[in-house]
Amino acid sequence: MKDDFDLPVTGENITVTINQNTRNLTTDSNGIASIEYQVVDTETVINATYPGKEDEYNATNTVLTLVADKMETKLLVDDVSALVGKAFTINGTLLDINDKPVVGVLVNITVNGTKTNATTNEMGQFNTTMTLQEMGEYPVNVTFYENEVYKESNNNTSLVIASKTDTQLTLNVSNSTPVNNTMITITVNLTDNTGEPLDNQEVNITIGEETFTIYTTNGIASKEYTVSQLGVQTITASYTGNNMYNANSTTTQINVIKLDTKLTLNVSDNTPVNNTLITITATLTDAVDNKLAGQN
Repeated sequence: MKDDFDLPVTGENITVTINQNTRNLTTDSNGIASIEYQVVDTETVINATYPGKEDEYNATNTVLTLVADKMETKLLVDDVSALVGKAFTINGTLLDINDKPVVGVLVNITVNGTKTNATTNEMGQFNTTMTLQEMGEYPVNVTFYENEVYKESNNNTSLVIASKTDTQLTLNVSNSTPVNNTMITITVNLTDNTGEPLDNQEVNITIGEETFTIYTTNGIASKEYTVSQLGVQTITASYTGNNMYNANSTTTQINVIKLDTKLTLNVSDNTPVNNTLITITATLTDAVDNKLAGQN
């Protein structure tokens, strides 16, 4: 601030109002008063008022309108590895041209036609959770739309790679050496690769030329089966998978055996007289003393 003779006016109070924010300043020995102010709008109105000094200086006022360019921004978005049908998180950061975080603004995120938004934190970071129902590679499109301070930016270079979840399939039988024509129970247990049971999934059981379809309840399914062929047989359990889970199969073997038998003989008289009649009785039983009828 100077007087009419172009001399500095020192030690005088000046009121400066910037976009309705007021500060009181005092001129130095050069008549200068200064303040640092961060421009947060494209148009900033600065009003400086000096009330004057009785018998020495008249009051004065000046207004300056500052028009600033909007600041460039950039979006950084991480690639994501996801599992089909499972929630995954997209993470990113919004920075200005000086790599300083852009805080408290919305960014729009689109993956496979699904749109959502997130708000940046004090570090300029943002995240959102989404889910995909089919395997594949999906571009992530993130956009920050311009506001009063920052210019628009976009990032569509990142990918979500969605894959199916691996499965675990176990197969057990109630008896690995059953007797022919007896019943065994075949049990399967189907889980994902973390051990989480898979419910209501179709599993095929194959024995010889026969195939049966069973459905899991809490990951478990069973089938009762009567063996009818002697020797070693292979049992196969197969899970075909679906849009979320990978296929799997496993096998086990059983050895179907004949039933052991016992044959006992009894006579009605152990010391018969010559030329007299005795009765000879033969009894055929299985290994647990069940009598076997109709056998020769």
